[in-house]
Amino acid sequence: MLYRIDESDLHETKLIGKQCEQTVNDINHLIDIVFEKNERRLNYNFFDIKGTVLLHGIAGVGKTTIARNCMSYALNKYGVESYRLDVSDIIVSGLGESVKNMHDTLNEFEELNEGILFIDEIDKVLIDRTVVGELSEMKRLLIEFMGYVDNLTVDKKKMLIGCTNVYEQIDEALKRRFSINEEIHRPLNEEKNDFFSICLLEAGIHIPALGLKSDFLNRFETMDSIKGYFRKNILDGSLDQMKTEIEHETI
Repeated sequence: MLYRIDESDLHETKLIGKQCEQTVNDINHLIDIVFEKNERRLNYNFFDIKGTVLLHGIAGVGKTTIARNCMSYALNKYGVESYRLDVSDIIVSGLGESVKNMHDTLNEFEELNEGILFIDEIDKVLIDRTVVGELSEMKRLLIEFMGYVDNLTVDKKKMLIGCTNVYEQIDEALKRRFSINEEIHRPLNEEKNDFFSICLLEAGIHIPALGLKSDFLNRFETMDSIKGYFRKNILDGSLDQMKTEIEHETI
């Protein structure tokens, strides 16, 4: 249930936007705190600083890319490997088995000397206890996980990075347990324009002094939707038509 993330999957990807870059810097600094050999340590426990990160926001804004870039940083600088918890392995139909699966997986991670645990779609296992009708099994699963997070002190050389598209469904008490709790916002039009330039370069298309109209950029909510626009035109064999459209939408 605990899977090592291969280093080939942790190649650094260029991020567009000041917020994404700042978030990566903040997480990398936390990585330095957790894994750097420093005999003179602050009392991080007093300040409730743990190796815990929660990234949230709509799909396609770069949460997973930020996480992977940071896991790559930890691997390259400290040789720290990362592992993923597969939610589908945890939640099963048998009474009590989901809690046992979570307990066993967290214990497996705890037995490592050091590491980063990555949980995508963390909301699937960490529901809000106040929601009426939630299964008691899921509430016990949350309590099991919160107990682990409470003991995840900096000196254990362990980190947890979670991502979610539905932040509002996560228990409020758990949200407060993440040292970095960051919403990744929709990109600005200026940032979308920069990403269009990168995509054009990767597609072998040159359009000098690209400055796209706001109405055109507003069609795309995230960088993923821009990439999807290029992907569709590549698969349709419509790159020439796409280039003409982009040139028409350039100021």
